Amino acid sequence: MKKHVYILLMAYSLLIIGCGTDAKTNTKQESQPIITVSIEPLRYMTEQIVGDKFQVVTFVPEGKNPESYDPSPKQMMKLSQSPLFLMIGDLGFERMWSHKISEMLPDIKIANISPVKGNADPHVWTSPKNMRQIAQNIFQVVCTLDSTNIALYSENLGKINEDMDQLDEEIRHFTDSIRQRTFLIYHPSLTYFAHEYGLTQLNIENEGKEPSVKQLAALIEKCKEHQVATVFVQKEFDVQRSQLIANEINAKVVVIDPLSYDWRGEMLKIAKTLCAQ
Repeated sequence: MKKHVYILLMAYSLLIIGCGTDAKTNTKQESQPIITVSIEPLRYMTEQIVGDKFQVVTFVPEGKNPESYDPSPKQMMKLSQSPLFLMIGDLGFERMWSHKISEMLPDIKIANISPVKGNADPHVWTSPKNMRQIAQNIFQVVCTLDSTNIALYSENLGKINEDMDQLDEEIRHFTDSIRQRTFLIYHPSLTYFAHEYGLTQLNIENEGKEPSVKQLAALIEKCKEHQVATVFVQKEFDVQRSQLIANEINAKVVVIDPLSYDWRGEMLKIAKTLCAQ
């Protein structure tokens, strides 16, 4: 019995020590007000604007599909601590959960910061031009939440605009020299990137559905006609299906992550990949 009590006390002591260490580490973070965003690219941009004035939390964890994600009770509890929820508005889980969040947590301001409303493709952040407008929209919403630091947020927005101009130049450096300007992607998430840089996107999946045998045969023929050399697949999707098609058209499969926090790096990676094909 004494041995059991001793082990229990040791475990309890270790737990206290562990909690104490975490508390010291996270004291500053926990004291910050929270802004919740739907996806990682929005966390990237929001943090560029707010600096250390807010803790920015992402609702959909990295690697999860925002078209079909269901939040956990723990995430809903975390969201209840946030006065603001920033979202694109047209992603699957956003359409499903925004009304539920409003009903369950009526004190939270839900802001749709997409520069394009009611569009069939919700992946609006996959172009510097759209991200620049997203940053402007985030800035405006944050300023209504915290008017004390408007000067800081305005200064940070100016830096973002400069960075978006620079990123656009860097991407065009690669895309302007692309010879075969058509690419294939599993889930059509690069529509805005393709449009902005004069490229053509073909997609395997359409409205969440796999192609029929007839559709797949037509897609393969179209890829051969346009000499498609690259097949992109997002990291949250199955690579094997894309690889089968790539084998048929003699193309290379490249895994990308448009939902990455390192949004800037991913956009450059896509441009460099297409330039090198």
